[in-house]
Amino acid sequence: MFYHDVCNINLEAVLSEIIFMSVPLALAASISPGCFVLFIKVLFEKQHPRRNGLTYLIGAIIANIAILAFALATFGYTAPVRMPHPLLHAIIDFILAGLSVTMLIKMFAKKPEHVKATSKKPAGVVGYLLTGFMMKLLEASNLPPLIGAVHSVRGAGVVFTVALPAYILVLALSVLPLLATYAVFIANKQLALTLIAPIGNFIEKYKDRMVKIALTLVTILLALSGVLHLAKL
Repeated sequence: MFYHDVCNINLEAVLSEIIFMSVPLALAASISPGCFVLFIKVLFEKQHPRRNGLTYLIGAIIANIAILAFALATFGYTAPVRMPHPLLHAIIDFILAGLSVTMLIKMFAKKPEHVKATSKKPAGVVGYLLTGFMMKLLEASNLPPLIGAVHSVRGAGVVFTVALPAYILVLALSVLPLLATYAVFIANKQLALTLIAPIGNFIEKYKDRMVKIALTLVTILLALSGVLHLAKL
């Protein structure tokens, strides 16, 4: 990728660079079937679905903010913005791609499990907050692409204040299905429940396949990003 002088930034080139890699990775991070299916079940609850759904959503957003902050702090030490490190950025991309491959191998090697459904609900507002947080944080298809998206913005070589809108965009896209579903639910509850019921059933049936496809695409994107960084050596 390109590296830009912070005093002489070609914003159009930077924007194109960020969109090219970070947006697809952020959208891949939004494919969190387990988190989404449980969110739908929360919205179908008879007691306080709006409050509990919002709390669950906030928990999921906090989880991704924590991942984003961790990634930024880590990259701040390993690859400072003012010092172009194409080789280091390439290595980070390949490590993340390797993590995705490892998760894929683990998923293919894992035998199908038939887990019995449980009617146990989270305890109160804090319970829904923590459930949303943990479901998003531990989703296999969420971590590598979200860190990769943050790294793509970081690798564009612009200071934090310039890159901040891109980080916000990455965060919003990474929880887009949850945000969109809740927005429709608030606007028209009956319509939302009618639409999301079959969607939830489909995702629950094919969630493992969806995660595998997402991780495969993420691996390709991260490997491509690494090659592009190496091309700048």
